[in-house]
Amino acid sequence: MLRRFLIKFGQGLLTVFLASIVVFLAIRALPGDPAETMAGEDQNPAVIAAIRAKLGLDKPMPEQYLLYMWHALHGDFGTSISSRVPVSTLLGQTLPVTLQLTVLTMVCGGIVGMLMGSVGAYWRGQWPEWLSSVLSLVGLSVPHFWLAMLAIIYVGTTMHLFPVSGYTPLRESLGANIGHLIVPALILGSALAAVLMRQTRANMLDAFGAEYILAVRAKGASESRVVIGHALRNSLVVAVTILGLELGGLLSGAAVIEQIFGLPGIGRLAINAVFSRDYPVVQGVVLVVAVSYVAISLLIDVLYTVLDPRIRVGG
Repeated sequence: MLRRFLIKFGQGLLTVFLASIVVFLAIRALPGDPAETMAGEDQNPAVIAAIRAKLGLDKPMPEQYLLYMWHALHGDFGTSISSRVPVSTLLGQTLPVTLQLTVLTMVCGGIVGMLMGSVGAYWRGQWPEWLSSVLSLVGLSVPHFWLAMLAIIYVGTTMHLFPVSGYTPLRESLGANIGHLIVPALILGSALAAVLMRQTRANMLDAFGAEYILAVRAKGASESRVVIGHALRNSLVVAVTILGLELGGLLSGAAVIEQIFGLPGIGRLAINAVFSRDYPVVQGVVLVVAVSYVAISLLIDVLYTVLDPRIRVGG
C-alpha cells in the first residue's frame, strides 16, 4: 500500500512539474508584452527595457523558469503586473470563494445524483427510472451558461428567490454566503448529478443481480440494509472516482459561472489575468490548481482502500 502511494505521489509531482512548464511557455507565446502594458502611454524604449529588467523578462527563458519555481517553492508567486499586489494575496482572497462554490456543488450534485440513481435502479421499469433518465439527459445536454441566464432572469429577477450577483464572505453571514452560492452551485452540479445518476444506476443494477445480494436477502436483511448497506456501498468506489475528477475540474472550470454571477473566485481571476497578460497571476493559478488536483487524486486512492477492502488487501 505504501509503495502504491509513493508511486502516485511521484506521478503527481511529475504532473505539477509538466503543468508548470506548459503554462510558463504558453503564457509567453501569447501576443503582447506586459512591459508595454505597464508603461501605458509612455512607450519610451528605455522605460520599457527598465520594466522588463525589473520583472526579469530580459533573462533567458530557462533562467526565468528556474527563478520562478525557486520562489514558488518558498511561497512567493511574484507580484501581479496589473494590480501590483502579491499573487499569494490574490490567491488567498479568491481561492476560498472557488472552494466554497466547489464544495457546495459537490454536495448538491452528489446528493441529487446518487439519490436519483438509486431510485431509478430500485424502481426499474417504472416512472422513477424514466424520471431519472430524463433528468440525467437534461443535465448532460443543457449548457451551464444557458442555465445561468435562465436563473438570472427567473430566479433572481422575476421571483427574487436568491441573489444572482455579488458575494458575501462566510465570516460576515452564513445565510447570505449560501444564498449567493446556491444557484451557481446547482447549475454547476447539474452535469455532475447527471453523470452520477447514470453510473450509480448502472452499478446498483449490477449489484442487485449479484449472488451476494441474493444471499443477504435470504438471510432476512431489511430492504433498506440491502439497498444502502450493500448495493449502494459497492457503487461508492465509482462515485468517489467521479466526484474526485469533477472536483479537480470544478476548481479550474468554474470560471464561466463565476464571471456570469460576479463571484470573485480563482477562475475569474485567471480570466482577467490572461486578458491583461499578467504572467505571475496565471502561473500562480495554474500551479495551485495542479497541486490541488494531485492532492485530490491521492485522497481518492486513500478512500478506495476504505470503501473496498479488496483494494487494501490486494494493493
